[in-house]
Amino acid sequence: MKLGILGGTFSPVHNGHIRLAQTYRQALGLDQVLLIPTHIPPHKTAPDLPDGEHRCRMAELACEEVQGLAVSDLEQRRPGKSYTVDTLEELHRLYPEAELYLLMGSDMFRTVLTWHRAGDLIRLATVCTMERGTDTPSELETQAERIRQSGGEACVIHAAPLDVSSSGIRAAIAAGERDPGTLGLSPRVLSYILQNSLYGTDETAWRYDEAAFVDLARRLEKPGRFLHSQNVAVRAEELARIWGENPMLCRVAGQLHDLCKNLPPEQQFSWLKRLRGPLRDAIMEDKHIAQVPPIWHGPAAAAYIWEELGVYNRRILYGVAYHTTGRAGMTRFEKIIYLADLTSAERDFPGVEEVRELSERDMDAAMRISLEFTAEKMRKNATPATRDTVEIMEEYGVSL
Repeated sequence: MKLGILGGTFSPVHNGHIRLAQTYRQALGLDQVLLIPTHIPPHKTAPDLPDGEHRCRMAELACEEVQGLAVSDLEQRRPGKSYTVDTLEELHRLYPEAELYLLMGSDMFRTVLTWHRAGDLIRLATVCTMERGTDTPSELETQAERIRQSGGEACVIHAAPLDVSSSGIRAAIAAGERDPGTLGLSPRVLSYILQNSLYGTDETAWRYDEAAFVDLARRLEKPGRFLHSQNVAVRAEELARIWGENPMLCRVAGQLHDLCKNLPPEQQFSWLKRLRGPLRDAIMEDKHIAQVPPIWHGPAAAAYIWEELGVYNRRILYGVAYHTTGRAGMTRFEKIIYLADLTSAERDFPGVEEVRELSERDMDAAMRISLEFTAEKMRKNATPATRDTVEIMEEYGVSL
């Protein structure tokens, strides 16, 4: 297997990055090119860099329908600066039979012999570059020979330059440009940017098709469940106004939180396994998750609304995923969805009025008493606890 590695900040990933990866793949006969967003780039400062989760999700959206391209978040999993040699060593462990090709811009190619553990780096992968409009081919070939003389392999691709400015795209987005073709972005990447307030945008300006969401909930949910979802949307909006969160986003999360509740359990678990990034890791790495089917519908819905509805807002996704289990360190948005689910208009369990009243004046007190009710119910039914439930119980001093 011939595996290309294209690293970068990808802020944002644009059509030039995708064409570059495709050109390398064709010219070198690569089986696959991995785009690897850096965690903390060692060679440049990036003060306004979105976090790695955002950049990985954008890269996934850009690569979804492009043959031979994939995204790896392995550098996001390591603390500290993202040194390329560490990434190559990890890839050799993951793909022991693969030939690695390190793909880089010509500016990096010129300096690669000065990088951290450069001698090891050039022995782990063939170092490859492509001409840009300002490059002199002979200079790049001279550098390639230096790499070979230092014990490595190098390759210069002579192809039409693909110069696209990420900084120019960011500036255009901040200035109000919204046409993906003009920006050179996948429409889904632009949607992700706008839904998550990246590069000077405002997530509240994005408009979701709430009428379509309600129609979908009516089709997927049983009548009683549908009524509950609409009540949760109303209650989430009420709590958002009290606590200073965005009412529209909380309402949408309420509309969508139970979309998978009435799906067969095997379908719920199938959707759950399609989660992405840190959300997937936090939930799927819990060895107890398979033992607790009643909580699958939350994370399943988060995966469903990403893939089927194009809902990419991170706050909505996390609010939907954790509306049943909770988790340690919940955001205020997540607590609103959690409490709205418990205190919607049709709820009539003993003590619900106390939780309703507390949720409007002391959110953490409402969380604590809600968790006490949950713990009592779990003890009575001998329900296994997920790691997230255990950790939030501990955070609020509630015994299971």
